Amino acid sequence: MQLHRVFVYGTLKSGQPNHVHMESLGCHLVAAGHTEQAFPLVITSRWNLPFLLHVPGKGHQIYGEVYDVDDEGLEWLDQFEGHPLVYERDLVRVRMPLHADMRPNHEQLCECWVYFLKSFEPSMLQLEMHSSYDSYGEHNRPYLPEKDDSSTENFHVGMRQTSLAA
Repeated sequence: MQLHRVFVYGTLKSGQPNHVHMESLGCHLVAAGHTEQAFPLVITSRWNLPFLLHVPGKGHQIYGEVYDVDDEGLEWLDQFEGHPLVYERDLVRVRMPLHADMRPNHEQLCECWVYFLKSFEPSMLQLEMHSSYDSYGEHNRPYLPEKDDSSTENFHVGMRQTSLAA
């Protein structure tokens, strides 16, 4: 069984609404970290979703968590994220503490999978950009899961339409 490093920045992080899935998949938290490059992280859609836009060098370094995920977990995450129809999984370089004491200048760099929105309306680049996401944060845009539609496929279609109409 192969383990994959995955960087999560949104609702799958610890303390966030969808973190329960990371726990049920048995994903192992490696460390908190941040992307080496800047990217735009915006909150939009009727669900107030965090979208990491694939525009390297624009926005901020993104803060999140690095997990070790097995093949089955990666397959589940691909489906959950709508890969490759909505989000697309790609590799990024993430800096994380070398030791648990998190001393400055003691970081390691690792490549991690992350889920990007690569096809989006240019107007999304005009939205407020964040360096980290917290559903309960000061932005006052809490994550609103779809309550009346349990269909993952319909959810992904709605997300795709939102990203192209933003």
